[in-house]
Order: sequence, then structure tokens, then C-alpha cells
Amino acid sequence: MKLTAKISLLLALTSVLLLGVLAIGIEQVILPRFAALEEQMLRQDQERLAQTLDSEFQQLSRLARDWGAWDDTYRYLQAPYPEYESGNITPATYDNIQIDGLLLFDAQARLFRDFSYSRASRRFETQSPGFIALLSAQLRQRQSEAKRYGIIEDRGRVMQLALSPIQDSNGEGAPRGTLVMVRVLNDSLVDALAKRLQVRLSFHRLSEEDASPDVALAAKSLDRQPLVVQAVSDETIIAYSQLLDINGYPALLMRVERPRDIWRQGQAATRYLFWFSAAGVLAVGLVFLWMLERGVLHRLKRLSHALLELGDLGRLEERVEVSGDDEIALLAQAANTMLADLQEATHAQQRAAERQREQNATLVHLATHPAFGAGDDEAMRRIIVAAIARGAFANRISFWQRSPGESELSCRAAQWVGGQPVEPELWPLVSEDWLREALEAGEEGIWRQAGIEQTHRSALLMGYAVEDWAGVMCIESLGQAYRWHPDEVTYLMSVNSLGQQYLRGQVERSRSLALRAQAEQDPLTGLANRTGFERKLAAAVAEGEAQGGGFALAFLDLDEFKPINDRHGHAVGDWLLKEVAKRLKLCLRTGDILARLGGDEFTVILAGTHDAEAVRRIGQKIVEAVAEPYGHALGNLRVGASLGLALFPEHGASAEALAHAADMAMYAVKKAGRGACRIYEPGDGEAARGDAA
Repeated sequence: MKLTAKISLLLALTSVLLLGVLAIGIEQVILPRFAALEEQMLRQDQERLAQTLDSEFQQLSRLARDWGAWDDTYRYLQAPYPEYESGNITPATYDNIQIDGLLLFDAQARLFRDFSYSRASRRFETQSPGFIALLSAQLRQRQSEAKRYGIIEDRGRVMQLALSPIQDSNGEGAPRGTLVMVRVLNDSLVDALAKRLQVRLSFHRLSEEDASPDVALAAKSLDRQPLVVQAVSDETIIAYSQLLDINGYPALLMRVERPRDIWRQGQAATRYLFWFSAAGVLAVGLVFLWMLERGVLHRLKRLSHALLELGDLGRLEERVEVSGDDEIALLAQAANTMLADLQEATHAQQRAAERQREQNATLVHLATHPAFGAGDDEAMRRIIVAAIARGAFANRISFWQRSPGESELSCRAAQWVGGQPVEPELWPLVSEDWLREALEAGEEGIWRQAGIEQTHRSALLMGYAVEDWAGVMCIESLGQAYRWHPDEVTYLMSVNSLGQQYLRGQVERSRSLALRAQAEQDPLTGLANRTGFERKLAAAVAEGEAQGGGFALAFLDLDEFKPINDRHGHAVGDWLLKEVAKRLKLCLRTGDILARLGGDEFTVILAGTHDAEAVRRIGQKIVEAVAEPYGHALGNLRVGASLGLALFPEHGASAEALAHAADMAMYAVKKAGRGACRIYEPGDGEAARGDAA
């Protein structure tokens, strides 16, 4: 990538980062403030509404007190007379004071008169017996309270109540009864309140079964807090609070809604701020790039073009022009010095490059050869010998190795570079000191020249070690006193390093296989554990899908095992589990898979078994075998087995579904009395498992 492109990319990334920080600031700091302001205003609306409703209650309460302290009401309760009713209990009076009912109770909290009036139908009516009984009971329980007001619900109507004792105007003597004023909270009253406060207002009963999800959620939340605010969309925000009944318990949910004008204005403002900032950043970046291009990049491009032209033409004897005295001029002078050095070293590098190219190609071939990852030691030795022959002057290669548990290195193989094996009687006699020194030197190797077998030779030994494995590769040049070239030594070290990587891969593969076997085996019974079972079940499902075959899965849980384990100890319990595992093995066929999931739970994959009746017979055989007594020094121990069976793919087309079906069938057996086997049926569900537990 060119410098101009890099600088542009860096500037773009910086701009994106700045704009990202701005966007995060808008999202996390500015917009939440608009939301908080909006919520605060909604809370104020809710408070004003609560104050207005309280004022309505106070007004109704004052009316009730005035009528309760009126001498005419006091005398009427003692001896009713028509003038009281004709002068006061009229539609005009009810319309004037905005009430829907007037009820008089005597001193024993019994209904004396019911003057209820429906302003909607313009006629007098009576309250329901349930409503009268509720008021009467409340008055008897709270006779000591002089007055009270609140909300009450009856026959789907929500009503405001105000209660006042009936006394003479002087307030002397015991009250003769209680006066109850009723005002129905109807739609017209709600609309009047909403219009007065300029909000959207609605009331909801807490017992509404068809309430919307947000109303139901708010009702639950109001148990923990007095006010709940919800932003239901980008257009609307809602606040909920409760109105209390006459006993101080929640009776009504009050919903105040307002449009999210502040939020939308905040979004618009922050959007303008973001795009204005983006435009500013873009403008500053373009000005910066223009100044950088004119002052710096233009001269650098000229210098770069001159150097590239010289390199393309191969004229290392030429030099670039130098102008000025700044850093770019110093860079041009350094380039001229570099060209001079390159001119001197070009020929030597070309020869070395050709040799290294051939060696690198050989190393790539060695590293990508299929034998490198196949774990074939003999094939790996052959390709190593061939690689050494192509990249170094050698006649014979021998491999010395010490496996885990061995104390000395021994020659495992020796080959001529042509590939023919060396007869054992002609294997090189390498001294123990040489081998020990080579192991200590590692991949750097040691070089030795000596007369062995009456032949002058040169030998390069390189050692390697992987955990408890160790080895030495001995490369010999026979028939002359040969000193290894540094390039050859480096190349042979790379070959030796690849050999060490191969051995490390072999060790890792062996360890992986051992760890996998250990991880998938139950240490107590030697069976597959849950991990091994899940892998084998997944393999069985995959094979069934590919070949269209079927199999059965059994889940088995021991009955009455826990009392034995608790009574006699874990040692006896472990012995019993191993004995059960032995019996289960005797019941199974070659190819069936037995596993212990943990505790006293076992599972069996019945391979190639698809017939329901055959599966049932095998399951019954297992149940009967497990139920036979177990001879122990403590006496005969007895356990039973509850076994659930599921068929693939009828009861589950996946490992999870099949295991769930077998598990449910097993729990259905437990529910039915245990000590039996059962093939899964659609009725075996979670209820069976819950009942069994």
C-alpha cells in the first residue's frame, strides 16, 4: 500500500474513531438527558393529575361532611319526612354537585336509605346488594373513623366514595349513622380531567383480564414502586400509578400518556450535530491531505520513482538526485550509499539466492509431503534422506533415537543418499560422547572429522528432543575431508527442525488419543462416560441418517441403590455399580454400546435393532438380570432397574430428541412402580418426570 493511501487510511480511521466517540457520547450522554427530561415532565404531569384527583376527593369529602352535619339529615335519619326527599333528593341537586348516589346508614351500619341516581339514564336506581353489604361491613369495622374517602369497584363500575358521620350542626352527641356520597368515575369525568390537565388519561382496573401487556407489567411493577414510567415507542411515553380504595389498598391503575416531542427534538438536534461534525472532520482532513501532498509526499514520490526506476533497469551504478538539506535529502544520500553497497554484493547474493531457492523449494516439498502428517516413520525417513541429498553434499544418513524408558541412543535406521538401506554391520560407529554432545547442542549441531572404518570422513550431528523422546541425525560425507558450508549447515538444521516437528506431532497425536480415551472413560466401571456416550450417540445418529438404518437407545436407572449406598458406604456402592456393569455387558451383543452417565444411571445403544418387540425383549432381559441378588460379604444385596427405550428415528431424529424420549420413558416406568422396561409413547412427557421426582 502506498504512503498516500496509508496516510489517507489512517486519517479516515481517525475520523471514524472521532465520529464513533461522538456517536457514543450522543447515545450514552446527550440522548439519555433528553429522555430524563421527558420522564421528569411526565412525572410532573402525573403529580398534577394526582393532586387534581385528590382535590376532587377533597371536594366530594367536603360535600359529604356538609350533608352529614346538616340538621335536616340528622332529623331525617331519626324520622324520615317527605320534605327532605322532595327538597334535596332531586336530579337537579345531583347534577349540580356532580354526584351519582347518596346512601344513609344507621348507627348499626345498616342501610337506611339508598338515593342512587344514574346521570346517564336520568333515573333513580338502587345499588347492588353486594355493594351495600361491602359498605356495611366496612362501616362496622371502622366505626371509630370519623370520615373517609377512596375508590371502590362494583359491577364493572369504578366509583369515588366519601363517608361522613351524621351529626347535628353543633357536633354534639353520638352520630346517628353514616352518610356515603358516590361519584361514578365514567368516561366523561375522565375526559374532563384529561382536558383540564392537557394530557391523555385513562384508568384501568387491576382485575382486567384483557389488559394489554404493558398495563399488566406496570401493575406488577407498582407493587415495588409508586410510579412506573415506560417509553413504549419513539412516539409515546407512559406513566402509571395506583389509586387506593377506601381501605388504602390499590384499586385502580391510572395511565398518563404524552407524545415524545422532547425525545424527537433531541434526536433531530443530535443528528444535525453528528452530520455537521462529520462534514467538519471531512473538510479538515481534505485540507490536511492537500498540505501534506504539497509539502512532503510529492518529494517522496519523486525519490521513490527514481529508486524504483534504477531497480527495474538494474543500473545499480547510477545515483539519485539530491536537493535540499532536510530529512528527505538525507534519505536520498542514504539511498545512494545503499546502492553502492548493493552494487558490491549483488553477484554474491545472486549465487546464494539461487542455492537458497533450491533449498527452500526442497524444504517446502518436505513440509507439505503427505507423510509429514500421516505418521509413517519409514516414509518420513525416506523423504528426509531425499531432501538432504538435494540440498547438501552427503553420502550416508543415520537416525539415532532414544524412546521413553530407554537410557541410551541406538541407531534405528541408516541409508545411503540414493535410498538403499545400509546393512547393519556397516552402520556407523558413533561414539557416545559424540551423541551426548549432539543432544546438548540440539539443532545447532556439531561437526566432526575422523577416521572410522579406515575411511576418512566428515560428520555433522544434530540432536532433537521432544519430552521423553530424544534423537540425533548423523549426516556423513565419506571419502574426503569435507568442511560443511554455512548454507548447508543452515539447510540441514531446517531439515532436522522439520523432523523434530514431525516427532512432536507424533507425540501430540499419541497423547491426544490417550487423553481422549481417558476423558471418555468412566474410571469406576471402565465403561464410556457421558462425554463418550454423547459422541457415540451422535455418531450412531449420523450413521443412521446416512445409511437409513435404525437403532434403539435405553436409559436405565437403578432402584433402591441409594439406600444401600447410604447404609453400607460408598465402597459397597462402588462394588455394586461394577457388578451391575458386568451383568449389563453379558446382556448385550457385539456392537452394542454401554455407558455410565454418572451415579446409578446407565445407558445402552442397541445397534441395528429397530423392531419394537425385539427391543422390548432385550430391555426385559436387562431388567431381570439386574434384579438378581448380588452376593457380598454383607449378604445378598438387591437392586432393581427402571429402563426406558426409544427407537431411532421414530421417537427422535436427533441425538437430543432421542435421549429425551428414552429419559421420559424411564421416568414413566418409575412413576408406574419401577422394576420394568417401557418403550417411549407420546404421552410420556415432562409431567412423568416431575411426578417421579
